[in-house]
Amino acid sequence: MTAAGLIYSQSWWVASELVRRNPDLIAEETHPGGGTYDVLQLVTTNLLRNHSSQAQIMLNRAGSLQVHFTAFTSAPDQIVVGHWSDLFEDTDSYRVIKAIEDVAQITPQLGAPSSDRSLAYRFFANTINLARLGKPKWDVRSERLDSSGMAGVTLNGYIDRFPEAVTDARNEPVLQMAAGTDPYRQFWAILRDAEPVAMVNAWEGKLYRQGGPTVRLSEQYEVLGRRVTPLVCGMLQQWLP
Repeated sequence: MTAAGLIYSQSWWVASELVRRNPDLIAEETHPGGGTYDVLQLVTTNLLRNHSSQAQIMLNRAGSLQVHFTAFTSAPDQIVVGHWSDLFEDTDSYRVIKAIEDVAQITPQLGAPSSDRSLAYRFFANTINLARLGKPKWDVRSERLDSSGMAGVTLNGYIDRFPEAVTDARNEPVLQMAAGTDPYRQFWAILRDAEPVAMVNAWEGKLYRQGGPTVRLSEQYEVLGRRVTPLVCGMLQQWLP
């Protein structure tokens, strides 16, 4: 789990930095090839709404970092931008971030304020990274299961343990519009040994806990001096057995 955990942590870090620099991007979990691949995919919210011809950034945890282009573009179908070893070996981690932006033909909005989404993704990256050397296996998974040809799009059922999250997923029209009529794609379960200990609505940066109040990540982030590590440590302390 140590090596795999490092890749999973880095995939969320890449996602958080891309979303921070490009606020219109949104992450979703997909498993192309009939479930063969484990991909953290980033697309624009416009693509989700309108299925327009734009780039899809695919961070394959079991493979490479790629950019795919939807139909009706002159770009190649698929371009491999780099591999996970590039992130671990390069002294400038942002080189990969910039390469992905160049290939995907997106211009970063440098200086844009952090969004709830980018903070949530940073929270995921730091949670996995800080906990990956311990005995429990930690992971972050979407409530929406896209197995690409196996069982189609279904729900994992993690959210059922968090009634307030269920209510929000059903009753937030803004989230439904932004998430392409499927709000569950932005509800992520934090798993300890495959069991959900929390659910995060990444669109709004809301963390739901069993038997505890909902936490606004941005509010706690400000209280802790805009530092993610203390925020994660506080949550891990509550979730450890």
